Amino acid sequence: MEFSISSIKNSKFKIRNSKNVDVAELKSLISEGENFKIEFKRRFSSITKIAKELIAFANTRGGMILFGVDDDGTIYGVESEKSEIDLIREAARECCEPPIDPIVQVIELNRKDVVVAIVERRPRPAGSGRLVSRASIARR
Repeated sequence: MEFSISSIKNSKFKIRNSKNVDVAELKSLISEGENFKIEFKRRFSSITKIAKELIAFANTRGGMILFGVDDDGTIYGVESEKSEIDLIREAARECCEPPIDPIVQVIELNRKDVVVAIVERRPRPAGSGRLVSRASIARR
């Protein structure tokens, strides 16, 4: 299974398909704020917490996690895009059953890198044991 990455700021990453986010769309998503399809993460918290977010999006309508964006929409960027991508890959492959294959992009915005993980809805629920959904995460 290949992890797919694209980058608007440079072309060294492979583009998987046309579900890419451009700079204008990213600005619009951030200005609208978090909702059931968009989650902001200032920094990567833990692999298990990110896995729960990935599973929740896969089990509902799909969605995006924006790393480097605070809950209030402030753009901080990520320190190391490669590290963030590696951690997302680990969470998606090692902590999700069956594994999730998010589309990941690195977008430069205000001279800061934002990592976008796009999760598509799964036909069958992901995760082992209890069902994880965006609503169940939001209640915590």
